[in-house]
Amino acid sequence: MASADLLSQKVIERKVNFDFNRNKNFWIVGALFLGPALSKWIRVINSSFSGTNTVKVIKMLLADQLLFTPPLLLGVVSSLGLLRGQSFPQLKQHILDHYWTILLMNYKIWPVAQSINFFFMPLQFRVLYINFVALFWNIYVAYITQSSSRIPLVTEVPMGD
Repeated sequence: MASADLLSQKVIERKVNFDFNRNKNFWIVGALFLGPALSKWIRVINSSFSGTNTVKVIKMLLADQLLFTPPLLLGVVSSLGLLRGQSFPQLKQHILDHYWTILLMNYKIWPVAQSINFFFMPLQFRVLYINFVALFWNIYVAYITQSSSRIPLVTEVPMGD
């Protein structure tokens, strides 16, 4: 997550002064929470379901997106807020402002990414593949979670006359 935050700060946000404390927080969340959780989850989910390849993948996708992802993202958003030193009311508002936006975007990206992962990737390459996709995902998460204002769930697109 720290490398994604670095890219978010320098490429997306174009910050002149790099925020090392923010980057440290992303490193902590990635190394101590997200990385271990995802590594364990990939092993658990692969061994938990049976059936034909297609049925097994559908079960894995549903479990991944409905059971694992919502609390995982809540943990990420909460951890980043706590590491920023937010009070409970600030943390609650931070979660309300950003969690649903991130979760809904997750549902646009990760089911496809995980379908590719579960259908085509050998088990020994699944974490590597997920880390590749996650680099880009975490750039997005870094940008959204560090925004001081609420990011709208749906933005209006101006229509030409």
